[in-house]
Amino acid sequence: MEFILTRYQKLYKKWERIHLEFEQINNGKKLSDNQSEHSKLVFDLFNKDFEIKEEIQLYIESFYLFSKILLDKVAIAIWQYFGRVQEKGLTLSSNDDLTKHLKKYAEIKSINLPDDILIKAQLLRNSISDFRDWQISHERNPERKIKWSRMTILDRGALKLRINRFFSKEKKETIFSHKLNDLQNEIFEYIVLVVKLIKDNRKLTTYTLK
Repeated sequence: MEFILTRYQKLYKKWERIHLEFEQINNGKKLSDNQSEHSKLVFDLFNKDFEIKEEIQLYIESFYLFSKILLDKVAIAIWQYFGRVQEKGLTLSSNDDLTKHLKKYAEIKSINLPDDILIKAQLLRNSISDFRDWQISHERNPERKIKWSRMTILDRGALKLRINRFFSKEKKETIFSHKLNDLQNEIFEYIVLVVKLIKDNRKLTTYTLK
């Protein structure tokens, strides 16, 4: 994830330089007397802009994918650390399961939950897991006739995915991805709470501690 974010930031700076060249051309500061050379310059900039945005889209989608995997692994780690319960279907095999079952699981295991851990887990489910499943992986119901369009655009100082879902000619839904830095910070804050959960309840583990 750190590699993805670093790469994204480098590409964003590269895109900013291209965007600056576009502005200089529009403001008449970077014009060529030769129309052919001018057209070639603009065409090359458009191509570079397109290529960088395509690559940035790949890194944004990859960030969501690996973030979701991380959240699921954290949920499984908690489940393994404190062990299974007898109640059927009460598992922590994913972040989705954790948001549904952690409160009851903690009651059965007599685990003291840190303040806001459930709120934080739910927020991450909404902003990462659900976004990845429903927006990046697309609609999972083959019977629904929905057209999609995705592109990378500048929104509030960051390059984001803009996803349009066309349900009909009259109905359209537009959704933007989140800032990757904001998501990373949310994940770090959540992991701090998970570490506290384990430290505060370490005597309840199924493992043999030294």
